[in-house]
Amino acid sequence: MKLTDQDILQIEKKGLTVDKVNAQIEVFKKGIPFTNLVSAATIGNGILNPDVEEQANYVSFFDTKKSEVSIVKFTPASGAATRMFKFLFQFLDEYNPEIGSINAFINRNKAKELSLFFVGLEKFPFYAEVIEKAKQLYPNFDSL
Repeated sequence: MKLTDQDILQIEKKGLTVDKVNAQIEVFKKGIPFTNLVSAATIGNGILNPDVEEQANYVSFFDTKKSEVSIVKFTPASGAATRMFKFLFQFLDEYNPEIGSINAFINRNKAKELSLFFVGLEKFPFYAEVIEKAKQLYPNFDSL
């Protein structure tokens, strides 16, 4: 990736190096393997439960140090996306094109969400990019 002088300045302002940024980009290119979870986090198993005095100490520490750092909002993944696309994961696991058509699968499984997904597929913002990539990977894509 070709970085401009302005890119490099911005990277260095954040306390990073070009090498570190390139390494991070490589991680995204190669992909991040799935994590095999052993159990849910609970109090005493990955989650701390500080008492009122400890909470006050943490708040005080934060208040004295917050001007020394750049603070950003972090929104953790809640699993909503996984639940939202559960029907797609089910389709990927269960559909066999040698047994029947997608429409037959939808009818057999009463997969209303899957039907709506395919009907609205062209409305996704990344639809054109996916089709372009599919045509690169599968030259006979239009005849499939």
